[in-house]
Parts: sequence; C-alpha cells; structure tokens
Amino acid sequence: MMKLSLKTLFIFILFIIFFPRALYAAADDASISGVANPAVFITIKPRTEVSSDIIYLKDVCDVKLAAGFFVDISKILSIEIGASPSAFNARKLYPYEIKNILSSRLKLPKGAYYCMKGAEFCVISAYNRSHTDKKTAGLVKREIEKAIAALFMKKYGEKFNIDADATISVALTCGLNASFVKKFLGNEEVKIDILDYKSGMANISVCSRKNVLAKLYARIMRSAIAAVALEDIEKGSLINLNKITTREIEIYAEKHSELYLVSAAPVSGFADLLKDSRNGCEIARNIQAGGLIYKRFVHKKFAIAAGQRIRMSVYNGNSTMAFDAIAEQSGSLGDEISVINPRTRKKYRALVTGDGEAESK
Repeated sequence: MMKLSLKTLFIFILFIIFFPRALYAAADDASISGVANPAVFITIKPRTEVSSDIIYLKDVCDVKLAAGFFVDISKILSIEIGASPSAFNARKLYPYEIKNILSSRLKLPKGAYYCMKGAEFCVISAYNRSHTDKKTAGLVKREIEKAIAALFMKKYGEKFNIDADATISVALTCGLNASFVKKFLGNEEVKIDILDYKSGMANISVCSRKNVLAKLYARIMRSAIAAVALEDIEKGSLINLNKITTREIEIYAEKHSELYLVSAAPVSGFADLLKDSRNGCEIARNIQAGGLIYKRFVHKKFAIAAGQRIRMSVYNGNSTMAFDAIAEQSGSLGDEISVINPRTRKKYRALVTGDGEAESK
C-alpha cells in the first residue's frame, strides 16, 4: 500500500474542495459575458422614461436573439427589474444590477448564454402626466391662437387697414383645462369664431357640431411699421423728414388711424406725413428719440393763436374797415376762425390771411 505524506494529503483535500467551485465560476462568467456563442444580445439604453410603476427589461435594454435561436422573447422583455422612480426624480441602473436580476429570472435552454453591452448605465425617469398634459394643452392653445389670427385677418383686415403681410399675434387670456383639451382633440370638426372685438380684446367661441366647447377671451395685436423720431424733436418744430425713421411695432388693430403707418420701411411711404410736411405742419409737443409720432402730435402751424390780438379787416362792398380784434380760436393760413371786436362785442367769422391777420367779407 502506498503511503501518502501529510503534505500530499493536504494538497489533495484542497483540490477536491476548490476545483468544482472554479469550474462553476467559469461557467457563470461565460453566461454573463456571452463569450461562448451568445444566443441573446442585450444592449443597455443610456436613458429611458417609464410610464408604469414597474421597470421592465424592455424599458432599460434592447434585446435581440441570435439567428437560428428561438425562444419567447416577450418573456425576456417582461422581466421585472424594479420599481420606477418618483416623478421629477431619476435613478441610474448599472449593468451589475441587471446581471444580478437576470441570474435568477432569465431562463434559457441549456448551453445558451447572453451577451450584455451598451451604455455604462441607464438613467431612468418617471413619466410625468401633469407635465405631458400641460404640453398637450400648450399645443392646443397655439393651434387655437393660430386659427383666431387667420380669422381676425379675414374678418377685420379691411376694416382696420391691415396689410396682408402683417403679423397678427393672439394670446388667450386663460389656460385650457384637461376636460376642454380632451373634448377638443376628440372632435373631428371644431369651429372657432370671433363673436366680438373691442379695444384689443376678442370674445371667442369654440364649438363642435352639436355643442359649445368653450367661450374664451383673447388679446389681439397687429404688427405695423410706424414713424418714430430719429432724434429728439422739439415742440413747435416743423416736420423734418430727415429727423424721422421707422420701426416695427405691435398695436391694437383699431389704433391704426392714430399713427403714421406704412407697409414698407422707407419714410417716402408715409403719404399723410409727406402731405403734412408740405403743408408746413409743426410738432405740438416734445418727442424723444425713438418715440412714436402720433397724428395728434402734428397740426398746421398757427398764424393766429386763441386769445391773440389781431388785425381784422372787414370788407363791405367798396368800403373796408380795419380794427384790432381778439381771436377766439387758433387758426392756420386759410382756416376760418371766430374773432370779436373788444369795443362793440360784435363777433365775426374771419379767414386767416397771415400771421396775426384775418379778414371778413
């Protein structure tokens, strides 16, 4: 009989204990890394958003089967990974966490292995319904505002002298609740109408075929190119086109008659402004550089001011009577004003003929 030394016996015992474990570890490593003919390819996504309370493998990974390998892939995709994070929070899921779960839940035929690759980790965020509802409501709101703008141009464009290339901006004054958004999106035909418009505010109705879905209010503005002061203009100055430029503004549609507007940028487009300039009109108040030039700021230069003592001539046939009078109204050349003789208190309608001069026939 062969006798073993204590040292040889000790080595033999260690071999019996650890060799099976080494073989098991190698086999486990092969299944995880998929180095030996992988049958399933799992690719980790860099980012995902989950809509349910449970995270499934399909949420965080793309899964493909090797050619010629047949297995129910839906069972693989539906493997539960864990609970989804709360709204507005995110979590990172690392490969080792997925591998730990698959080690007990992924059942493959004997000899089949999987291969995992992809992102370093997957960032998981929860589907936020309130955020999505707000996004949908925002899209519906913009669609309605766009329709109102087109309708406003059609109904009021000619009345307010709005150019075809002008921009109509519409802003609903209230938000759209979830119930209205659902009804709006659920109807194939929705009619939007402007019931009334005044001072920049419009009363809007939104109807389906059978019902009124909502009554809304919208603030409506129009773009326009208007005359502005290029530099400071002093009160009493005559209109000087060299001191005037243009810029695009937004105004209430009905305010178009209060400003000098054009459809093109050059000042030469201001027919009214040119006419007033040729008539020797003056600016009635100080205007700072960049300030809008309203038509009410411009008037003919007065040859006579109200309350001014003037020289009055009265023609009666072949005779003429001249005397000092008091103007009761201001007037420019060619204007008819009321004057009074301070001595007799008799009033006359007189034509302004020059600075401080008027006549009556």
